[in-house]
Amino acid sequence: MKLSSVDAKRCIDLLSSIDMFTLEKKTRNKTILFEESEQEIRLRLRTHWQNNPKIVETFIKNNSDLHEDDIQLIKNWKDQKREHFFITKYGPEYTVFFSIKKDKTYAVLGLTECIYDVLPQKLPIFVEACLLPYKNCIIWDGLVYIYTFSFGKYITNCLINKCEKAEKENKIITSF
Repeated sequence: MKLSSVDAKRCIDLLSSIDMFTLEKKTRNKTILFEESEQEIRLRLRTHWQNNPKIVETFIKNNSDLHEDDIQLIKNWKDQKREHFFITKYGPEYTVFFSIKKDKTYAVLGLTECIYDVLPQKLPIFVEACLLPYKNCIIWDGLVYIYTFSFGKYITNCLINKCEKAEKENKIITSF
């Protein structure tokens, strides 16, 4: 499952605007290495502003033409969850992300594509990703670092069982 094209465009435009704002601020201090790929640069920028709320506050102040709904959305992104997850299931309504650190299971939507179209690998997959609140659901920001591990049967079964249990007990988090 993914966002509607209108919602996806809104998120991508806002994320990209904050990324570019952060790039402008960081290049003044010459802290970006331009031999990195575009995705690596975006990931560093995204991580930087997500970990520094003052950048987002300054972005909002400097963009007085932002619609109030967009300002509220950006402010809600302070609740983002950037961490390591196991992706354990591609479902028709969402993709299941499991956080070992927090022992929580999340229902996540893609932006412009279903997550299984972006990561069509055998499950489970171990990733570093950022989950963001959007309206009454959870999205990822589209930037992901995939760790190339191969999991044995025991680990795979434990992860799948944990997520199936969360699903049966209605403990999959669908918004925050």
